[in-house]
Amino acid sequence: MGFRMIAIIRSLVASTTSPIKRLPLLFAVACGLACNGPTRPTQEVLVSVAGDTVAATVVRQNSGDYLHFDLRVTIDNRSTATIAYQPCFFAIEGNSGSGWSHVWSSPCSLTGVGDPQLAPGETREITFTVHAAVGDPGLGEKWNSPSLNGTYRFVTVAHAVDGTTSVTVTPSNAFVVRTTP
Repeated sequence: MGFRMIAIIRSLVASTTSPIKRLPLLFAVACGLACNGPTRPTQEVLVSVAGDTVAATVVRQNSGDYLHFDLRVTIDNRSTATIAYQPCFFAIEGNSGSGWSHVWSSPCSLTGVGDPQLAPGETREITFTVHAAVGDPGLGEKWNSPSLNGTYRFVTVAHAVDGTTSVTVTPSNAFVVRTTP
């Protein structure tokens, strides 16, 4: 398994406290291990976020305050294999100036059955929603960054459906989150 995949999995495990929410993670690990081999070529899946700046709002609810924003993400399957991904299984990493670190993971309880697929060479645009608890942790996954505004990137995992090709998912381009009143 590539070092990048290990880093993503560690990041997601660190932020996922519920055993049920770890099911997609276990699925991703199993797929990553099954798809890996010394003689199999690594193929690339590129991820990009539309725009340099994302407008976010802080939503006040009875259960706490939440940072909310939508990301328009393009997934470009440049591999020779059909890939599958989970639309609710993604994370946000922040740049602290000394490198990228985990900030937030989507709460996901899907098991990998019926995941959307992308054929070789196919590109798909998807909107992902971030709804992260801030301040006093309300319900849901907490935003683990000293600031709401900052430079971030989108990270996800995918696996080859055939189980024989190892794919590397490149983290997205950097984008800036700016909260609006």
